[in-house]
Amino acid sequence: MPDFITRHHYMFGKPEKIGHYSYGNLRVPEVTMEELKRSREIIDSFALYRDLPMHITEFNTSYSPDSPIHDTVANAAYVAWLLSRMGDTSQSYSYWTFGDIFEENGVPFTPFHGGFGLVANGKIPKPTILDLFLFQKAGGNLCLPF
Repeated sequence: MPDFITRHHYMFGKPEKIGHYSYGNLRVPEVTMEELKRSREIIDSFALYRDLPMHITEFNTSYSPDSPIHDTVANAAYVAWLLSRMGDTSQSYSYWTFGDIFEENGVPFTPFHGGFGLVANGKIPKPTILDLFLFQKAGGNLCLPF
């Protein structure tokens, strides 16, 4: 029997590739939270797995390492809202990733190229990293309106 269940969680519609970048839209945040609740319900529907911790081992807004949304304050606002609610369904959740240098794509061609990370190439903090500082300072006990 497993000790826990894992899954990934992304909140982006199918992107359109234009030049070096992938553009798409953020999905309705409440809908993405319903997906996590549904995962929890499915796990709990099996007696053997009921109440096993669910860990989100990878989450971000877009699953493309070249989405300009990752570099914006809109991303930070969206992620802050998610962080204020993901603990209702998940034991833990890990933002994907810390830095923009992603081995599958090599070193970025510019500091702000839409990479996954909280820190852009050149050690430049992106707006979303401030979410983590805010939640750490608040002790994780925030419920943000959206």
